[in-house]
Amino acid sequence: MIPPDATHLWTWDARPYPVFPAANDVWSDAGNWETGHWLTGRLGAAPLDALVGSILADSEIADADTTALGEGPQGYVVDRPMSPHLSVWRWHVTMVTSILHRVTGVGLYLGGLIAAAWAVCLAAGPEAYAAFKAVMGSPIGLLVMFGMSLSAFYHLGNGVRHLVWDFGHGFELKSANASSFAVFGFAVAATFSVWAIAFQAGVFG
Repeated sequence: MIPPDATHLWTWDARPYPVFPAANDVWSDAGNWETGHWLTGRLGAAPLDALVGSILADSEIADADTTALGEGPQGYVVDRPMSPHLSVWRWHVTMVTSILHRVTGVGLYLGGLIAAAWAVCLAAGPEAYAAFKAVMGSPIGLLVMFGMSLSAFYHLGNGVRHLVWDFGHGFELKSANASSFAVFGFAVAATFSVWAIAFQAGVFG
C-alpha cells in the first residue's frame, strides 16, 4: 500500500476554459467544478510551478527553481474535427513531401486547364493562338509554366517513391528521409535541365 505522504495527485482538464465549466448543458460535471470539485476544481486550479515545487519539497529536493513552468501548460481549442497528427506531430521532411504531393497534384489539374485552353485557341485560329502564345510567353506566363514543370517532375518523382512503398520497401526512417530529399533533388534538377535546354533551343525566342 502506498503511504499517504508518498502519494501525489494532479490533473489537467483537456476541456477548453471557459467553455468548460460554462457549458453545463454539455458537461454534467460542470457544477462540481464551480463549487470546488476537489480534483478538477481545487487541484486543477493549482499553478504548475507551485505544484511541482511542492512535490519536490515533499521529496526533500530543496532550492529547485520551478518559476519557468508558470501557471500551467499552454493549449488551444480544437473547434472542429481534425487529424490528431496536426496537433502532436512535429514538422518533418516526410510530412512536407506528403503535403507537396497534394499541392502539386492540384497544380497539375490547373495545368490541364491551360492545356485545354491551348487546344481551344489552336482550333479557334491564328489570332486566338497568337494571343495565347503572348500570354504564356509573358513573365507571368513563364513563371506559371515553370511552376507547372516543377509540379510535374515533383509529382513524378514522388509517385515513383509511392510505387516503391506499394511493394513494401522504403518505410524505414532513414530510407523515407533519404527518398524525400531525392525527390526534391530530382524535381529541381529535372526542371532546370528542361528549361535550360528549351532556352538553348530558342523555344522562348
